[in-house]
Amino acid sequence: MSLQQEALQVFLKNNFQISKPALDLLLTQEKPIESANLLIKEISPDILTILPEHIEKQKEPEPPTTALVDGFKKNKPIKSVRDLSEFFNNRYTYFRKLLAGRLPSPTTLSNLKRSNKEKMSTIGLVSNKRSTIKGNIFIELEDPTGTFSVVVSKPEIKKKAETLVMDEVIGVMGTTGDNILYVDDFIWPDVPIIREPKTLENETYAAFFSDTHIGSKKFMRKEFGRFLSWIKGEIGGEDETDMVKKVKYCFVAGDIVDGIGVYPKQNEELEIGNIEDQYHLAAELFSEIPKHIQLVFSPGNHDFLRGGQPQPALDPEVAAPLYELRNAMHVGNPSTIKIEEHDRGGINVLMYHGVSFDSMITADSSLKDGYTNPVDVMKSLLKRRHLSPPYDTGLVASGEDRMIIRTVPDVFHTGHIHYNGNGMYRGTTLINSGTWQAQTAFQKLCGNEPTPCVLPLLNLQNRKLKLMNFNYNEN
Repeated sequence: MSLQQEALQVFLKNNFQISKPALDLLLTQEKPIESANLLIKEISPDILTILPEHIEKQKEPEPPTTALVDGFKKNKPIKSVRDLSEFFNNRYTYFRKLLAGRLPSPTTLSNLKRSNKEKMSTIGLVSNKRSTIKGNIFIELEDPTGTFSVVVSKPEIKKKAETLVMDEVIGVMGTTGDNILYVDDFIWPDVPIIREPKTLENETYAAFFSDTHIGSKKFMRKEFGRFLSWIKGEIGGEDETDMVKKVKYCFVAGDIVDGIGVYPKQNEELEIGNIEDQYHLAAELFSEIPKHIQLVFSPGNHDFLRGGQPQPALDPEVAAPLYELRNAMHVGNPSTIKIEEHDRGGINVLMYHGVSFDSMITADSSLKDGYTNPVDVMKSLLKRRHLSPPYDTGLVASGEDRMIIRTVPDVFHTGHIHYNGNGMYRGTTLINSGTWQAQTAFQKLCGNEPTPCVLPLLNLQNRKLKLMNFNYNEN
């Protein structure tokens, strides 16, 4: 018996007729038979024939359950240099605990000064790095006890040293001599090597967005409209229609709107010059996504918030229309969200817009192609267990360091650079979700070529990723 016949029998057995348009509409729902049984319980027995309006009035299914594991809300203002010092001491303390078990009896920097020609290990924050006349690499480390210099001369270790960035915390092993440590190796905090990817029991999909830049003349509205038609089951082949019914999550990692005055001459490329109107259109578009899909919004540097990292959730007054969507969840940047429908402890999704990509690509020579290989940058952040190590990335250095990756993610989702990328690193699925904005004049000047309107769709049952391309010519 076909699904259509099965649904029809549900109504006939209960003495109801159903019109063909109403039956067709019912079959577009995720669970037609369950919807039919629910409708029969709710509808008046005086109605003889089920019409499309009865289907439309039926209560929409609730979105699945998610929980915020770790997310930024607010921090105290910086009042003195002491606050800044406390911030970096907290960072150092966290990573010392993480690295201590991976090094042979690590000592403090002050204790290194008391040893000579001994094999030692230590943990420190990188405060300076430069090349010497002889071609070695000189690094200055800091910890709460003081500072100490280390030198790298071994060719294979030099390659590691060249990737070090300011303010990251690193483990070092070497031999002491003349108030200096000659480095044998570096140890990063990193994520566990052996980690089986978590999966869900049932076939379930999550869609990943970033950088829609709604309000810009370059926002690709026609292509976004194709996505909306697809997610509603209005277009696509039979296999795609079946897959669409299993999409339950949609993660949006920042730059939802284009904002105002973010880059030089931006006003020349704005379709909507009012920030509240930009969010109004964003809510209008995202409201078309079926209500059984959980939307998770976090902000980016174009959204109406402070530029410093971390960022709280979108402003509930300026972005009010997005808060009215009943299937929307609003979190800060960064945030870790647990998908709670699970069979092995849930799936943790780390959302981070990705502003630090710019500084990391500049600071780490191994990431020089990072704008077209975002996965390399994402791996480097997981390796450091920190989303934005250098202080000059616009960190708000107050209180606890909220950019530390405390919970190892199952999925790491970023945006910002407008270039799609995906991969796997030690059990973590890496996704940079690209953009829905065509190349701007500023991007052209910088030589950045975007990959717009390519939607990453992750099967949470087997962690396989499918890229849906909505950027095509219809002719």
